[in-house]
Amino acid sequence: MAAEVSLELSSNRAMPGNSISALGQAESNTWVSLKILDSQQNIVLFDAVKSDPEGNYQFIFVVPDLPLGSELIVNAGYGNRIASQILTVGEPGAVPLLLSAFTNEAGSMISMEFNQLMADPAGSHEQFTVLVNGKINPVTKVALNQNPARIDLTLSQPVKHGDIIKVSYTRGTVQSADHGVLEDFDQQTVKNMVPATSKSPGGSSASGTPKSGTAAINPKQGGSVSLGKEVIIEIPANALKGNTELPVKVQQIDATVSLPADSKLLSSVYEFMVGNQSNYNFDQPIIIKLQFNPALLGENEIAAIYYYDESQSKWINIGGTVSGSIISVQVDHFTRFAVFSIPIPSPTALSDVEGHWAAPYIKEMYASGVIGGYPDGSFRPDNHISRAEFVTMLVKSYQWETAGSKTFADTAKHWARDYIAVAYARQIAKGYNDTRFGPDDYITREQMAVMLAQAAELRNVTGTRTFSDQERISPWAREAVAAASSKGIINGYPDKSFKPKDKATRGEAITVLLRSLDS
Repeated sequence: MAAEVSLELSSNRAMPGNSISALGQAESNTWVSLKILDSQQNIVLFDAVKSDPEGNYQFIFVVPDLPLGSELIVNAGYGNRIASQILTVGEPGAVPLLLSAFTNEAGSMISMEFNQLMADPAGSHEQFTVLVNGKINPVTKVALNQNPARIDLTLSQPVKHGDIIKVSYTRGTVQSADHGVLEDFDQQTVKNMVPATSKSPGGSSASGTPKSGTAAINPKQGGSVSLGKEVIIEIPANALKGNTELPVKVQQIDATVSLPADSKLLSSVYEFMVGNQSNYNFDQPIIIKLQFNPALLGENEIAAIYYYDESQSKWINIGGTVSGSIISVQVDHFTRFAVFSIPIPSPTALSDVEGHWAAPYIKEMYASGVIGGYPDGSFRPDNHISRAEFVTMLVKSYQWETAGSKTFADTAKHWARDYIAVAYARQIAKGYNDTRFGPDDYITREQMAVMLAQAAELRNVTGTRTFSDQERISPWAREAVAAASSKGIINGYPDKSFKPKDKATRGEAITVLLRSLDS
């Protein structure tokens, strides 16, 4: 009996002139024909190749010069054994990126979350490899989750608490919803969510589930979650995604902690989750407050909140503001958090600036006293910056002293209230509406460009630039982006894009601010 024919394309969407690989399996040592038809059933390309002894075959062809949006039918086979794929002429979608991977509590499934919506991956299970404690655990099924940014892998054997899990992918048929092809990735860490029996501080066995607190939060209203006095999570309105109530959970976990250098643990280790997702990214910053034991601090030590970075397998210091035995910090994602002690740093230098592309600008601004670093001596130039922080730097840099009286509902008790009022009075910064400024929202590149253009009084600028993603720039920001970019205050990226909705970093903010002062 003749073998069935399979066909895969390296991409189902490509521009005229791009090369596409068509490959698959057929009967061994058999001539396989490739026929490409347009929508009118006209043959636009015909070729043939002989399969190898294992039945593998491959064609490489160039996409013909057809109008964008045209669909081509790609057929491969022999006799009445035919496999088909649709190829659309147009810009391929962006390559999807894996953000996180985690098991369900039963250990029977791995969910992978991507940075965009994904297409149905059914039938691609052999393209994934899962290692559990170094041994292959076969994937039996791949399916699109109800959340279309996730793909679920069903395992042949459930994993257990404490198992070390890695997932790899060999490039094949998995794509985003807009036809961006998923690239290979190798041994990405999978967070093991299978619970274990915890132990109480006295050493006796607890009830079998870790100490936890849960609340259902309406994304449009926000709310708070607490675990006694030990943990408080404050979630503002619109920080959670979607419109339906979501369970937000914090649990104390029995974790083996590898301490950061020169530090000791001052609190329990906590894991934070939205639904069953422990690596959740918020649309706006939230506040986490953790209780710690100040008596454990030594001389010349301070407390700092750390989060655990699964990709680097290490704890990352994010600082925090201390009030008695409570330390609070703004974050934009969930993972594991804990409080550690750190040595009080020397205030004379920033520890993480040397070698950074924005180092000259940061050093100049730091020396002027307009900006400061974090308690651990770092500046964190690649961290995002809030609207309140940027407005404060802007007002200080331009040395504006004009008093302002405007107070938004969400700035009345905010530390940057006076700076925001000054910027508003000078028509530099506006709110989302008459009552909301969003001081703790991360500032976007287009918002930053508008404030800079106003501050530098850029008017009637000629020779403006056009970016490849010009249509993504909001209408209210286009003139300011054009003016600021033409003056060299804020630049685009090497791919000629501007990325207007991307959150600005601290390094970017310092750089464009100094450039605006010199414009």
